[in-house]
Amino acid sequence: MNRAQLIKVLHKDKFRTGVALFVCWLTTFAISFLVLRAPGDDAKYARELRRMNGFQWVIMRYKTWSGRVFSEASAAFTVPFPQTVWRFFNALFLTLLVYSIVRIAFHKVQASSVLFVYASYWLLAPTILLNSSFWLAGSVVYLWPSSLAVFSGILLSDAVRGQNTKYKFLYVIAAFLGSMGVEQIGPCVVAFSVIALIYIYVKHHKVNVGVAANACASIVGLVIEIVCPGSKLRSVNETKHWYPDFDQLSVMTKINKGVVWQYGEVANYLFGLIAFMTIAAVISIVAFKRDEYAVALQNDSSLNEQHILQPLDYGLMGIITGQLILLVSEPKMQLWTSLFIFKVHSPDEPVADWLFPYVFWTVFVVCLVALLMRFLEQKYVVLFLVLASICAGMVMYFSPTIYATGARSMFVTAVLIIIILAMIQSKFRNKVVYIAIFIPAILNIISFITRIVRVGYQLYIFG
Repeated sequence: MNRAQLIKVLHKDKFRTGVALFVCWLTTFAISFLVLRAPGDDAKYARELRRMNGFQWVIMRYKTWSGRVFSEASAAFTVPFPQTVWRFFNALFLTLLVYSIVRIAFHKVQASSVLFVYASYWLLAPTILLNSSFWLAGSVVYLWPSSLAVFSGILLSDAVRGQNTKYKFLYVIAAFLGSMGVEQIGPCVVAFSVIALIYIYVKHHKVNVGVAANACASIVGLVIEIVCPGSKLRSVNETKHWYPDFDQLSVMTKINKGVVWQYGEVANYLFGLIAFMTIAAVISIVAFKRDEYAVALQNDSSLNEQHILQPLDYGLMGIITGQLILLVSEPKMQLWTSLFIFKVHSPDEPVADWLFPYVFWTVFVVCLVALLMRFLEQKYVVLFLVLASICAGMVMYFSPTIYATGARSMFVTAVLIIIILAMIQSKFRNKVVYIAIFIPAILNIISFITRIVRVGYQLYIFG
């Protein structure tokens, strides 16, 4: 291929990628026209912003309610304008999230990768989608700062790979703003920035200035959020309203109740996403090793361990596949205890009945992570993503709104799982997985739209 042909191919790829990103934006923008301002927070913000300007409102919220400065500023900017302004920017932030995940997982942004990640996003439970992405007050708290946080991760990803990143200041600003979103985001941005900084220093014996700036910016943003004077007042008000006994609970009791809550939230709201990630992993690994084996035979090379699946691999895949079948068929099989119901142990209940669903899901997740770490090159990145997804949920253990926040509290965890799913596809590039993701994603979009059109836009429509 000569230089002229190469330039032509590159221009064609850029055009396709641009079209794919525009399709993501346009689809989200179009669906957003079904969304109306909710009578709760949306209406409350509108009333308050009619009495004061946006700057005054953000200061008032910081002093009396929340340290989510970026989220509050975003609401102050969008609420006074017609809702189409929010629709435009909301679609833009979701497209930014898709782009950022593609850059981190696939390294190179291509049309097929963009559409794959966007389809993966539509594997989220409809309740999560509605409350975190298609509700004004929810989107500025969850989707918008999450998009900036993942975008800032591009700088970290490039630095770890030894690649240069243009316009580093944009990623640093994104880290600063993103860390002042919902409380689950800031610690994740800080943790990944610090880990990347340490990794690069240990490997190359030098401090990466861009990563250090990213870490400092996210730490400053997190500190601004933590020291917010309104957080204590908010906690008092929400404790009275949502969880009157919260202040009297010991730390261990909060952790115990939180663990029960988190298992239930993951099982009931993220099962679909986890199931498709499992399917993608098993199909991709088997196909990849089959192709490797065929190439080794064709080249008459020795069939060493790297060309064939090991007994441990078969064991891990057998366990998670069998468990996945049980999870899908559990409602009809009516097992001796439900795999989707988690309870605090009571003295009159057999330990086995209480413990079984916890053990089942723990084994499932551990085996899945072990399998991914055996085959993905960035195994420790996968491990940190899994740990971050767990820790993002654990933040809620110490919030009086743990039972009131609903499915959107799983949004940050879901985004991290989508990154892992994209990394699987990046490694194996399996065509069957594209079909396995696109078909349910399209069905979910159709179901989402149909439900809103039929019932009307309500925040509890999928509850």
